[in-house]
Amino acid sequence: MKTKSIAIVTRTFNRPEYFKRCRDSVEKNNLGDNHYQDKQDESYLNGYQMKKKFIDQSTLKNEGKLDKPEALHNLHFNEIYSDIEEDWVYHLDDDNILFENAFEPFTNILESDADVIICRYKLELKNRIIPSKSLFRRKIIRVNHIDTLCFIIRTDFAKTIKWDGYSAGDYRYIKKAVDASRCIKWVDHLVGCRDYYGGGGAEDMND
Repeated sequence: MKTKSIAIVTRTFNRPEYFKRCRDSVEKNNLGDNHYQDKQDESYLNGYQMKKKFIDQSTLKNEGKLDKPEALHNLHFNEIYSDIEEDWVYHLDDDNILFENAFEPFTNILESDADVIICRYKLELKNRIIPSKSLFRRKIIRVNHIDTLCFIIRTDFAKTIKWDGYSAGDYRYIKKAVDASRCIKWVDHLVGCRDYYGGGGAEDMND
């Protein structure tokens, strides 16, 4: 039986150094062929063998209104799901890093009836593990205690849930997915880390 595949979706915006580090971590997990990319500046992506898609953010608009700052880059994910052929989706920003063998503990779960897998990551800047041990143990999704690094979602299920383009959109997307899921697996495993917390900023590693 063919092993279920994972598409790695990465957003990048004029950050070649961060992107290279992120991309290297993906390749170390033997996921180089399943790396989707929505991009604004193509020049530093030349030479990478991966699928790419340009998202013109000026064409993206929020359907509803929330009393929060806009973060239209969240809407990129809605635009790219239709191109994904793999069974599962995992989201990365270009300042994220995957640990080696990041998805190894999920092998059997990927073959199960689960819709969502919740995991954990390390926020190096604050020396924190997210979600916290208490929230993870109680299976609680809380704003500022969850991130795109914390979940893998079945592709067909991901397409039924929309991202909004406001700050903390990752929390609301994950919360909607968990609430709508028939089966959620919580796996206490660190998938990766991030050492930058820019809130959508575009500074590169050496800026």
